[in-house]
Amino acid sequence: MVRNILIRLLCTVLAVIGVHQSIAAEPDVGRLIAPGIADDAVLASIGDDEITVGQFRREMAVRSGGIPGQFASAEQRRALLDHMVQYRAMVAQARAEGYDMDPDVITVFERAMVAKFQTDQLVAPRENLDVTDDEVAAYYAEHRADYDRPERSRAAIVFFKSSPLATEEKKQELQERVQQALEEAKALDPTITHFGTVARKYSEDRASRYVGGVIGWLIKYPNRQYKWEAPVVEAVFSLSEPGQIAPIIHTEKGTYLVRLVDRETASPRPFDQVKNGIRHQLMRSRTQQLDQTFEAGVLASINVDINQEILSGIEAPTSATQTVEEQRPPQLPAG
Repeated sequence: MVRNILIRLLCTVLAVIGVHQSIAAEPDVGRLIAPGIADDAVLASIGDDEITVGQFRREMAVRSGGIPGQFASAEQRRALLDHMVQYRAMVAQARAEGYDMDPDVITVFERAMVAKFQTDQLVAPRENLDVTDDEVAAYYAEHRADYDRPERSRAAIVFFKSSPLATEEKKQELQERVQQALEEAKALDPTITHFGTVARKYSEDRASRYVGGVIGWLIKYPNRQYKWEAPVVEAVFSLSEPGQIAPIIHTEKGTYLVRLVDRETASPRPFDQVKNGIRHQLMRSRTQQLDQTFEAGVLASINVDINQEILSGIEAPTSATQTVEEQRPPQLPAG
């Protein structure tokens, strides 16, 4: 644990250390970065290590972020060189103390190496991937049903709470109240397809009572889940004409009046509306296939032997011994 913390601390220092030291023999940085100086010219030596002019120029380009005027002064360039020297000195000291052989450091290095390897090997093949207009159109034609708008119904409810412990008298009062609300709903103006003032007067569903009992659109789609109980949803889809009211529904939670506000039948979505999504889907699928083929090729080029007997005997950990933060590998330092 202590060693992991030291490694993580070292990487942090390498990434953010400020420049407070100078080089013994101070070079004229402004002169050395002139266009006529070759990239392989040595700008500074740190023990057995070197910083070339090309490395320094690349570091300036990266750190400037493309903003004109960065590192225009000799002081800025000198500060950057001091930082690079300090960083290389820390690398040299860490290597001298064996940190380059530490398993955690090796793991970080290998991850970075593999990421770079994958990027370099796949960047060109990915750039060559393409999905033609004909392929997009063919996919749409073959999977037309997947792009249909499903049937949906807009519903309104009036909800009456009930309790299984209610007395017969209370149950009777509730039924009379429900029946009265139903009669008033039927007497509403025929142009009103929701429950209007009836919902405001009777409903105990706070979310819908002040909007005519409207609970929004329900989509007729397999395994679609709603907060409403199944009998309520089934009643909504049993209605075919706006304004229709379903028979009174009794559930464990209470009693419902359900009315169809509007209904839309299933309809196909035009090709122009979905073609970009199809293209993206096909491109993503081909990219995944390309990656899988590449990974399979890497495995095929090397002998792999797995001891299944040992694998089957390894038990899963019974408890976490490290926090997520402790388990996370240290970031690679800048420089």
